[in-house]
Amino acid sequence: MNDIVKKDPMKFAEEIAKSNLVPKQFQGKPVDVYLAMSWGKELGISPIQALQDIAVINGKPSIYGDTMMALCRSHPEFEDIKETISGEGASRKAVCEIKRKNQSWYKTEFSMSDANRAGLLNRPGPWKSYPDRMLKMRARGFALRDVFADALGGVITREEAGDYPTRDPKPVETVMDRLDTVAKTALEAPTVASNEVNDVTPTKEKIAENNTPMAQETDIQPEVGKSQWEMRKLKGPGIYCEDHKSFAEEFSKAMGNIRIHKKSNKAEKLKFLKQLFQVNEDVIKDLETVDSGLHTSIFNEYISIAGELDENN
Repeated sequence: MNDIVKKDPMKFAEEIAKSNLVPKQFQGKPVDVYLAMSWGKELGISPIQALQDIAVINGKPSIYGDTMMALCRSHPEFEDIKETISGEGASRKAVCEIKRKNQSWYKTEFSMSDANRAGLLNRPGPWKSYPDRMLKMRARGFALRDVFADALGGVITREEAGDYPTRDPKPVETVMDRLDTVAKTALEAPTVASNEVNDVTPTKEKIAENNTPMAQETDIQPEVGKSQWEMRKLKGPGIYCEDHKSFAEEFSKAMGNIRIHKKSNKAEKLKFLKQLFQVNEDVIKDLETVDSGLHTSIFNEYISIAGELDENN
């Protein structure tokens, strides 16, 4: 079979797309079959296995958590992994610890409290039917992507991709194109009168009182960095992080603060979100080189927040 694929992969894809044995998302779509097989080849997955293990969610390829585990276990530097679930109620959490040869143990956690903050528990589906399994897949996906980014190339788990908000199909945009669109939307949006909604357009004084990283454009000039991993905020001095993982954590926290800010409307939040990316652009590019998994997570989180704020704006 491998000889057939190598000889004429597109012809092979055309024949495979006619079969009822491939997942429905690939039936009658030879180009999608070809791309899935190509993506599988990059990950070291056979063509037929790629069609079973790769799922396209919101236009982005993802792989099942068990497949991600198999890929990392086959890596020459894989040493060991431990997965546990403990606690009750909001404190119930999954813990994944992974060991790469010649490195210390790396641990990630994902709890029911985390799932609740992400808005996952109110949706019908696996989070209601199999919450422990979903907690486990989240903790596992984060750990494997952080430790074996070189093996996974930034791909996320199918379980995590399925949790992202479903949006109407739109032309594929690059991240920078998306940022430009967001900025234009924010600038063109009409000002909402204070007697029409509960939100009040923030003044500098109110923003300062709320103690979140929201600011006017004149406040986003960063001071000269003392560290390669400086998370530059929209207001006040930057945060000097010890490593790229700390930077990603602080950057995600800043995005979250923008999302939950109570005294700004959606258009303003979108504008601030773009500014946050712009002022940290060089460091984010460095993150892509050092850890493509964390880099991908940041952009996925941005798209999720921007999509939420952009709905019905």
